[in-house]
Amino acid sequence: MTGLTLTLLGPPTLAFADGHPLVHAPGAKEVGLLAFLAVEGRPHTREELAGLLWGESPEAEARASLRQAIKHLRDRVGELLVPNRARVELAQPVDCDVQRFRHAIHADPRRAAAFDIPSFFTGFSVRHAPRFEEWVAETRRALLREYEQLLGDLARRALAHGRWRDAIEIGDRWLCCDPLSDEAARLTIEARYLSGDRGAALTRFREYGETLRREAGCEPSRPLLALIHRMTSDSSITTTRATITDEWPVNAPAFDSSLFGREAEWATLSRSWKGVHRGTGAVVLIEGDPGMGKSRLAGDFLRWVVADGGVVLRGRSGDARAGFPFASAVEVLRDILVAPGLAGAAPEWLAEAGRLLPELRQRFPALPAPATDETDGSR
Repeated sequence: MTGLTLTLLGPPTLAFADGHPLVHAPGAKEVGLLAFLAVEGRPHTREELAGLLWGESPEAEARASLRQAIKHLRDRVGELLVPNRARVELAQPVDCDVQRFRHAIHADPRRAAAFDIPSFFTGFSVRHAPRFEEWVAETRRALLREYEQLLGDLARRALAHGRWRDAIEIGDRWLCCDPLSDEAARLTIEARYLSGDRGAALTRFREYGETLRREAGCEPSRPLLALIHRMTSDSSITTTRATITDEWPVNAPAFDSSLFGREAEWATLSRSWKGVHRGTGAVVLIEGDPGMGKSRLAGDFLRWVVADGGVVLRGRSGDARAGFPFASAVEVLRDILVAPGLAGAAPEWLAEAGRLLPELRQRFPALPAPATDETDGSR
């Protein structure tokens, strides 16, 4: 017997493995019987199968309908089913896309992510078989849970390794499956921001907020709002690029908006930041020939630190504003104007910093006057 291919993602179809369609297509309940056995992957009793597909009929009629369906299938596709007096099973595994997806989850997660799991059994129904429809709904929910977990794992991994375009693509699929997921929304917003496209990140946030209010009657979570605050306070981004619309697959080269060829350097920076989280501190030097992407790498890393809750102070030596005292120090201090917790600093220190940053007195008009002594002129 020629092998069979059973497609269940989308309207169910049955064809020979060589691509040729069946001469006589099976009926809806016969397709449902094959789909159930293929997805479940184990034998079932005649009583279970009769109740699943003909449960609204008297028991004797249901059993007779099952026998007739098995005969019709054997006439159309050969000895695919192995029935006995008590059970029915497949003579050999059918090439089923659902089973290929389940295998790929562990063998090749990226390939598994390309399966259109939300379309399971769409556009197809079996009349007068409520138990079968319940099985379809339950199976779809179970497959979606597996699919969402897979997408979440892949998206987190892409974000952790600086592959922004992959994280955006996968995160969008994840959010499409679960439009109210705070984690999925936060990840795809953060990935857009880290790619340098703050405008697209804020657009995605507004869209998610509208969906949340419309569907659930609630507002975005505090962690997400905190991320948005850090993003809008980051002064390092002055322009935005167009929203990324590249097509799937996720393993396509990401020359424009990912750290292509910088995985090792990114891993070093990531480890350094994790050390700072643990309180160990770190100094990292990024060096290389002109045009090698040092500034891009540093900028992406600092945006990632900001998104992770860090406060970034920027300064540079040899400032072009010659003759302006403490120019580099002023540049560093200016970043603290939007830092969280600034209002908790001691007023006398804020007053001293106000010598270099007049903006501080605009934000804190009640600051005391800075201390004066004979060294003021030297300062």
